[in-house]
Amino acid sequence: MGFFGGLIGKAVLGGILGGRQRRRQKANISNQFNLAREETPAEKEYRLKLEKESKFGDEDISQKRQELYNPIFSYGQSAKADATGVAVRQGLENSIIASEIKNKIDAKTYQMISEQADKIMKYNEQYKKNAENKLMDYKIKRDARLRDLAVGEAQAMSQLPSSTDTLLSMGGSL
Repeated sequence: MGFFGGLIGKAVLGGILGGRQRRRQKANISNQFNLAREETPAEKEYRLKLEKESKFGDEDISQKRQELYNPIFSYGQSAKADATGVAVRQGLENSIIASEIKNKIDAKTYQMISEQADKIMKYNEQYKKNAENKLMDYKIKRDARLRDLAVGEAQAMSQLPSSTDTLLSMGGSL
């Protein structure tokens, strides 16, 4: 019985050690999966950038607005100066006609600014929509990658030998 008892003891010990190894392998696979699930700093930065853009639009919109408005303001001021010069040369600087011409120039200037403001608003709305689409694409691709990782983890876990398998293989070698 000593010989068989030793073999059985060896098989049980092998099963216990195999179970420990399986638990270590399982923990290692889980740790790798959990690490892969975390966003990298670059991914997090990209996601946060897209979230901000989808909420507020183009961060350079103020600068672009000024670039569009400045020529219009310059045109308006130049046109008013020209009209004032003509009125002065004709001796009509304080007349209603000069005031009307200046008012028409101001109205035209404001109309041009309004048209540009509408274009800027539409541009920014489209910019936000594009950022939302990019953010959704990012999330979908990330979810697909995580799903693939989870499937890979499950397959790796299922391929690990169980303690029963280890005991049976040890017993079979007896």
